[in-house]
Amino acid sequence: MSEDHENDVAYWRNKAEETERELEDFRESSQMLEKELENSLEQSDKTIKELRLKNNALLLENDTLKDKYDDLQRATEAHISELEEETEQWHKREEDYVKCIRELEQKNDDLERSQRALFTSLAEFETKLNNALERNVFLESELDEKESLKAMVQRLKDEARDLKQEIHVRNKPEPEKNRIVDSNKIEGSDPPPSPGHMPPLKSKIARKTRNFTLALRCIGMRAHKSGDRSDCSDNHESKD
Repeated sequence: MSEDHENDVAYWRNKAEETERELEDFRESSQMLEKELENSLEQSDKTIKELRLKNNALLLENDTLKDKYDDLQRATEAHISELEEETEQWHKREEDYVKCIRELEQKNDDLERSQRALFTSLAEFETKLNNALERNVFLESELDEKESLKAMVQRLKDEARDLKQEIHVRNKPEPEKNRIVDSNKIEGSDPPPSPGHMPPLKSKIARKTRNFTLALRCIGMRAHKSGDRSDCSDNHESKD
């Protein structure tokens, strides 16, 4: 029994020593681990502080950038609004310009039509004016011819009257002619020409008849010519 008891005691003593060594090793390792943990914790705290500082700096920078972004966004929106308003104004101006150009083109077309109509009217007026001038010249020449014809007719009338008087005188009885001659002598007029110097009555009548016939023929030709001119002028005016 004593040997068993001693063996048990030795066993448990060895066991206790072994456990104590393990505990000592555990303590040493625990202390080392604790130091490592403390170092790691200190490093973590330091890292956390640095990260917090960086985070605060980043938050501040973020706020600054956010403010800048908000300002830039507001400025951009304002600029976009201005550009949209300016674009709308330009579109409106462009529409006004297009409308104005169309109105100017329409006015230009109207002016061109008016100009063509004016040129046509001017050409017609010039034609009518030339026709009127020609007609005026024709009427003036016709008036001159009428005046000359009137003078010729008056002269022929005078010659015919003189011829009738002369025929009447020649056909009177001889005593009346003597009385006429005596009265002419009493009044102191020049004596009548001698029968040798007086042309025969028949030749004088024939000469005046030829002159009268030629004058009538000339009047007829001029009247026919005047009628042809008048017809031509009337036809020309009717064409106009």
